[in-house]
Amino acid sequence: MFNLLVSADETAWEGRPSIFDLTRCIREYTDADITKRFGDLDEASVEQLKKLPAIFAYEEAVGKAPKFGRITDVSKRANRREVRVDYELIPLQRFLTSEELWSMGAELDYGTWESSRTHWAVKNVDLMRELLAKGIILPPQFAAAGQPRIPSPLQYVDITQHHFDVAFSFPGEYRETVEAVARETTVLKGSHSRFYDNNYQAQLARPGLDLLLQALYRDRAKLIVVFIGSDYQRKVWPGIEWTAIRSIITNLREPARVMYVKMDEGQVDGIFHHDGYIDGRKFSAAQIAEFIAERLHFLGPRQAV
Repeated sequence: MFNLLVSADETAWEGRPSIFDLTRCIREYTDADITKRFGDLDEASVEQLKKLPAIFAYEEAVGKAPKFGRITDVSKRANRREVRVDYELIPLQRFLTSEELWSMGAELDYGTWESSRTHWAVKNVDLMRELLAKGIILPPQFAAAGQPRIPSPLQYVDITQHHFDVAFSFPGEYRETVEAVARETTVLKGSHSRFYDNNYQAQLARPGLDLLLQALYRDRAKLIVVFIGSDYQRKVWPGIEWTAIRSIITNLREPARVMYVKMDEGQVDGIFHHDGYIDGRKFSAAQIAEFIAERLHFLGPRQAV
């Protein structure tokens, strides 16, 4: 289960407690048995609600992205028929946009007009499982009872040893596109499958990073997706990665391991007019991720170097 708290106030969910009308707390858009279990907001109920993950959302018309966290305290004010909710926001590497949240009616059990009403509902949905399908990983303490806990990204793999299905090489100017493609690739192939730098920042904060990256791209990535264009040629880190990628093509003679996504008409030394590419301006992130999955399928298993 999870808490869904929705507000029409665009200044809500900035750390200050929020006030809800009692009639809109765990009554509207909530299964009757859940209302019966938690609706009185007695001490025992509040303790259980505090253990659930929470989405702190804005009404769809506000257009602001929701936030993730947990409820830390609930105070019922009987004389005013109000409920005060205190909460803690928990930063995630990535969370839902407003559009993504309100498009997940089937997955998260939204009712008609729920996106346009201030209220607090409790949904009988495994939030961790549903968000994992979108490439969003929640802290392990929010795993549903009886379900295996999923470790946080920093516990996943040692990038000095792990073999990735795909690694992305790109300049910072293309990060928004690459992050979206990495997210969609996670949905298709799993969290361990792709090397995207923002997911391993702690492990990348080390001396000799150039050597680590060259070894990773050359020896421990089945497919390297290179986002090419005018910004790729002039940046230092893509240049370091490009040295290893060129080695794959020329020394290892494994050009099938390299896939180009063209972002603009800029030139990159070593890429010629007859080389094939995906036009990143014409396809969505989800479509590019599908292309990556297709290439991986035909590459087949690769022996560790």
